[in-house]
Amino acid sequence: MKTDTDQTLVSMEHITRQFGGVRALNGVTLNITQGEIFGLIGPNGAGKTTLFNVLAGTIAPSAGRVEFDGKEIAGLPPHQILQRGVARTFQNIRLFNGLSALDNVMIGRHSRTHAGLWGAITRNAHTRQEESALRERAELLLEQVGIRRHSNTLASNLSYGDQRRLEIARALASEPKLLALDEPAAGMNLAERQTLRELIVQLREIHGLTVLVIEHDVKWMMALCDRIAVLDFGEMIALDVPEAIRVNPRVVTAYLGRRE
Repeated sequence: MKTDTDQTLVSMEHITRQFGGVRALNGVTLNITQGEIFGLIGPNGAGKTTLFNVLAGTIAPSAGRVEFDGKEIAGLPPHQILQRGVARTFQNIRLFNGLSALDNVMIGRHSRTHAGLWGAITRNAHTRQEESALRERAELLLEQVGIRRHSNTLASNLSYGDQRRLEIARALASEPKLLALDEPAAGMNLAERQTLRELIVQLREIHGLTVLVIEHDVKWMMALCDRIAVLDFGEMIALDVPEAIRVNPRVVTAYLGRRE
């Protein structure tokens, strides 16, 4: 939960993004503090995914500043932003379907390994020790997300919900400071959404994470997030705690459509 003494982990200032003649983002400013679960909602086409991709390095802003942990990251490629501590999942699951769940998580750890090409060729003692630690860490992460029993199962043979969990475990393998989840509950039933919400809260506590979530299920977000930002037509129209967002007239008009 956010407090007055919390430190800013993500600072996005006056973010604008043009696609030809279309302005997908128009001067968006927000801060995400360490340890909070921060939600991003808005109607289709509001600019949520564009803002998410600017933070993750998939696209660069046309204007504005993005700071992560006190350092400018706008315009850096995704692999460098990952190394800085931002790990993400995708709206459309992107796993290595021909590899086991365990191998998928081990690949996610690649950004933190040190063996290098020569170590991989020679299979020296240091490389073997690192691989052993890597496997142990991957198994632990699979256990934390509840699918360790599927360690040797091909990713393509996992259920949809377990594939979502595997993608989260793979993201955690890079030891991020910020875990960015792009519609993690999409396609899940009510019971699966509930357990996923509980899992995200647990992982935040276990790993000391800050979490950014995009999701269309507003009620689910209200129960999960410490604060929520609302975009509409590329502009920030509200940023507050869930209770205030629920009754904000601009949000009701633009997104919720009615008071609940």
